[in-house]
Amino acid sequence: MCPCCGQFHRLKKCWYAFPEQAPDGFVEREHLRMRSKEALLDSKLQEQVEKLKRKKDVSQSESIPEQCVWLLNCPAENFILPYSAKLIVRVK
Repeated sequence: MCPCCGQFHRLKKCWYAFPEQAPDGFVEREHLRMRSKEALLDSKLQEQVEKLKRKKDVSQSESIPEQCVWLLNCPAENFILPYSAKLIVRVK
C-alpha cells in the first residue's frame, strides 16, 4: 500500500508523489490529493521520496540515449544466430 496516497502500488509508482510520471490527461482525485499532501508532511516520507528522485535521476543520466543506440543485423554466413543479433554502440 502506498504510504503517500493509500492506493495499492509502491511509492515509486505514485502519481501524487511523482506527478511527472502521471500520464497525459491524469486528473487527481481531491480526497487522494489531500491525503497525499498531508502524508508528505511526514519527514520520513519526504526522505523516501527524495531518495527515489535521486535514484531516478542517476539511472536516467546513466542510460544510453536513443540516438546513440544502433541495432545491427548480422549475416549468418558461417554461424547460426538467434532471430536477431543486436549491437549497442555508445557514441561520445
